[in-house]
Amino acid sequence: MKLTRTIAALSLSLLGSLAVPLSASAAVAPPAPEVPPTPVGVHQGRAYMSPMETEIRWASMPRATSYDVTVTDGTTSNTYSVPSSAYYLAQGYKAFAFRVPTPDKCSTYKISLAARNESGVSKPVLMTEKTLAPTIVTKASATRGSAPTIGKFTMSAPHWRGYLGDPVRGTAWPDDPVNATGTLNVKLELVRMVDNKVVQTANWAVGKWYTGVRTQNFFGLEAKRAYVLKVTTANGWGSCSRQVGKILLPRLP
Repeated sequence: MKLTRTIAALSLSLLGSLAVPLSASAAVAPPAPEVPPTPVGVHQGRAYMSPMETEIRWASMPRATSYDVTVTDGTTSNTYSVPSSAYYLAQGYKAFAFRVPTPDKCSTYKISLAARNESGVSKPVLMTEKTLAPTIVTKASATRGSAPTIGKFTMSAPHWRGYLGDPVRGTAWPDDPVNATGTLNVKLELVRMVDNKVVQTANWAVGKWYTGVRTQNFFGLEAKRAYVLKVTTANGWGSCSRQVGKILLPRLP
């Protein structure tokens, strides 16, 4: 009986020496990675030879497992996920190139790019993709000239000349207003307001134009009639109805 009690005591002692508190034996989960930093080295523009798409380029970011690219035209919005494995090597470093649809030549697109991992999403990089066609002329005004029958219209260059190329060639480089290589076509239609009739027209084919004011005079107008000058800008991609400007020339009292 004494021997049995001794063996039992030794067994309990051995078990006690092997027991470890539960809190110490549980595996400690590694901390979640930090949210990746905001992407850098970001560039965007209409894709060469594929101008109905916009290509976005950026550098690989640490801790990112994917990238979110969101495109909106103000009405619809689409988000694309680019895995971090989709990189290419550019002079020895990892970079990305991803194309998104931007099919409307007359729409301005807002694009955002953010890096993502299991902890969250970085602060996005915000971009704007402009129209293929040019915007309207700026700082326009109309006055009667040296006589009541003369209408004098002045205007400054558009803020944006649009992209070079056309639907046939398909190239897509922004035209430089200072050293423009494309032609900006400006159509001017003088409309008599009483019957909405186009009574005179003029056309400009402009190369470089980024500063200064251009003037167009129309003669033989009626002093007691009001007129509106419709100004349409176009390049190789055509024009946009939403960009048509209207300059009022009031009737004289």
